[in-house]
Amino acid sequence: MKQGYKTRQKEQIIAYLTAHPGQHVTAQELSRHLEAEGTPVGTATIYRCLDQLTTDGVLRKYTIDSRTCACYEYISESEECRSHFHLKCMKCDKLIHLTCEHLDGLAAHILEHENIFVMDADRAYSQDIRPLRILILNLMPIKHVTETQLLRLLGNTPIQVEVDFIYTKSYVPTHTPQDYLTEFYGTFENVRDKKYDGLIITGAPVEFMDFEEVAYWQEVAEIMEWSKTHVYSTFHICWGAQAGLYYHYGIPKYILNEKISGVYKHHVCVQHEKLLRGFDDVFYVPHSRNTDELR
Repeated sequence: MKQGYKTRQKEQIIAYLTAHPGQHVTAQELSRHLEAEGTPVGTATIYRCLDQLTTDGVLRKYTIDSRTCACYEYISESEECRSHFHLKCMKCDKLIHLTCEHLDGLAAHILEHENIFVMDADRAYSQDIRPLRILILNLMPIKHVTETQLLRLLGNTPIQVEVDFIYTKSYVPTHTPQDYLTEFYGTFENVRDKKYDGLIITGAPVEFMDFEEVAYWQEVAEIMEWSKTHVYSTFHICWGAQAGLYYHYGIPKYILNEKISGVYKHHVCVQHEKLLRGFDDVFYVPHSRNTDELR
């Protein structure tokens, strides 16, 4: 925990939060408590303190949706992060912290229902091989849909796979709740010093925009540059593939007069290409796009 400058108001807020560990507290609840204690503090001041404490790693912030106030949870210095879910009361919007020894089994059941292979801990520890470490930069608006699609494919390998998900800090997605991102995602800063066997960069709904006009382009470009020294192999999908061609090779994309949509016949033109290993000489691929690259 960082030891920054403490005002009286900040000390009162910390005292209240430490007295209620594991609870989710809103700024409004803090305001009512401080007023009842005879030391009223303005809501704006409370929010500033809460945001600073979140930045310092003292609190964990949860944002459920656009109409619900954010809530904060005190993080004990000795706390061990456990698997957990959150339940939201549909009447009062209260967020309930749910921890249970059966949650890992429930998570595995959900993944298996999606045809995603899950290796239990006993089997994982018995394998005499290092797991593959994969980083996924998920640029799609609805994160969990893309996660399921990718994990279903990665789960087909008999090798252990450890997956980290990151999203762009320069543009916070609006279709995925912030508490979901806090729980399951990190940002580039969290993985900058790590190395991975593979990186997957997904597509994004920005096909008609020039690359430099995309709000998070500089961050994506920084990650692609970082991948040259920290990732063994990178797989680009859809817009992510166009971004890779443009950044690494200067190949621009062009808007088509008419959208390409359908399943098209393709031919293998370069023999012994690793990416096409196992492909038939003629194969079919679905397309749905408004842009193209010229040869």
